[in-house]
Amino acid sequence: MVVLEVVGRRPISMIHIDYYMLAFDDEGRIDPAELEKEARLAVEALPPIDEEKSERVIDARTHFAKRRYEHEFKWTPTPEIQAAIVSEIFNKEPA
Repeated sequence: MVVLEVVGRRPISMIHIDYYMLAFDDEGRIDPAELEKEARLAVEALPPIDEEKSERVIDARTHFAKRRYEHEFKWTPTPEIQAAIVSEIFNKEPA
């Protein structure tokens, strides 16, 4: 997912980029079961809204859910892949 600043429908700068993995079914469509699993895990990774905190007990559920989400659904590109993506967006030759 790339967030771009555009002027006249032309990208002028890249604001943010995230790298996700999508699962597809046998027909080439996004697998709804995996999409639901991803959404559920993303919600589990959110911090509690209004929960009393104990000074003696640490609730690490959100921490572990976030780590699991990042492990199962995100990836980190090599510098070459990232340069190729930027190149395609801005129609420039990779460095």
